[in-house]
Amino acid sequence: MENTILKAKLILAQMFGIGKIHFEKHKSRKTNINEARRFLIYFLRKELNVTFTEICKYVPALTNHATAMHHHKRMKELLEVEAPILRKYEEFKETLLSDETLSIQREIIGLRNTRTNLTAQITKLKKLL
Repeated sequence: MENTILKAKLILAQMFGIGKIHFEKHKSRKTNINEARRFLIYFLRKELNVTFTEICKYVPALTNHATAMHHHKRMKELLEVEAPILRKYEEFKETLLSDETLSIQREIIGLRNTRTNLTAQITKLKKLL
């Protein structure tokens, strides 16, 4: 997963015309930097199912997990109403996931999520018995 996150940072840095350092300890609040962070946070949460606390480890520029939650919520709202942002996010996702290795990694994450859901369902059924 580390490679996926590094590649995502590099792609976003190129898309938004910023340096990779802006995802690290750099706390700039410029619009393009905030947008790039927002894209990364949304991707990590939605596609890779990373917790908000873990997201702060991958994006040290964030103050805390609440900031990550705010960025995720804001991005979700923007994707619903702003078609250009949705297109840009889809372009980013396609670029990132076009690599075969990343597709396999995404499939593994999906299977893990399915296993977790099945375990929860089995636990509920056992309680009914």
